[in-house]
Amino acid sequence: MKRVLVVDDQADCSEPMARLLKLCGFEPAIAGDGRAALQMLEPFQPDLVLLDLSMPGMDGFEFLRTMRGMPNWSDRPVIVFTAFYNDQMHTSLRLLGVNDVFSKGQTDFDILISRISEVTGEKHTVGGGRRVLLIVDDAETRSALERLLRDYGYDVSGVATPADAMKEAADKQFDLAVVDLGLADRESVRLLEELLGRPECKSLGLTGATSHGIEQARFSKLLKKPVPVDQLMEAIKGLTDAS
Repeated sequence: MKRVLVVDDQADCSEPMARLLKLCGFEPAIAGDGRAALQMLEPFQPDLVLLDLSMPGMDGFEFLRTMRGMPNWSDRPVIVFTAFYNDQMHTSLRLLGVNDVFSKGQTDFDILISRISEVTGEKHTVGGGRRVLLIVDDAETRSALERLLRDYGYDVSGVATPADAMKEAADKQFDLAVVDLGLADRESVRLLEELLGRPECKSLGLTGATSHGIEQARFSKLLKKPVPVDQLMEAIKGLTDAS
């Protein structure tokens, strides 16, 4: 299991990131600034450092310069994940041996995790080929969720309507159905309730301000939209691991 040291002074960023890394098969640890991170290098022995730049005390740049001067850590992979970045910093970061840079708020977490996996040589197989039926009518959202789940090793079938879901379920057995509760067609709802009654298939409902006719008690678990990526993946992993 590859180890990732998350260096970030913002707990609302570092803690969800650590949970997501753990879900993806990594062993994470958190340091609140550069000085704390330096003290953790030898005892934790990270395979990669995921680094914020703007931090009180020792910031990311000073941490990088110091770490690159340490013989045992001069070539350890580093990925920068920060809101404090502009194009002018690119050259200096590359000279300090940074493997890649991602901007907070503008990065899909599946892309970031895939890059961490690539750099460390760790192939995460959270899903283990388990089958997920994704029932979401918005094409853009459905496509993004399909890509995310496939990146984590799930076998995904994405459909727009419960009627299409029933056609998929006629030929395949699914471990989990993930359902957007904004679906409104009454006949489709009836078909969907039939699917949710199957004991072999767990179900995760994504709720918004309103839901149209689907009995929420039928679901194994409910999450309120918008759902943070780490919470979504934790819920899916928990339900499929139990199936």
